[in-house]
Amino acid sequence: MTSSSARKHAGPGPATDLPPVPEPTFAERARTLVYLGRIGSLSTLSRKQPGFPFGSVMPYGLDDHGRPIFLISTMPGEFPPHVSVAGK
Repeated sequence: MTSSSARKHAGPGPATDLPPVPEPTFAERARTLVYLGRIGSLSTLSRKQPGFPFGSVMPYGLDDHGRPIFLISTMPGEFPPHVSVAGK
């Protein structure tokens, strides 16, 4: 198999005078997903079915450092009752 037949895409191949574009790290990809989204899923262990997750759709925002801040409702039925919500 020649190098031209090993390519997956048509074309002349990468230019030799340009450096290859580096792939983003997994951490950079995760930060990008968190930045672009505003709703995620937060799961705890289910009490009714031990060993299985109990998932809830959770909105979140980001602080000045890009860390997620979860917006958790304390209304009955909105969040699993076995989860204590700290003031953090």
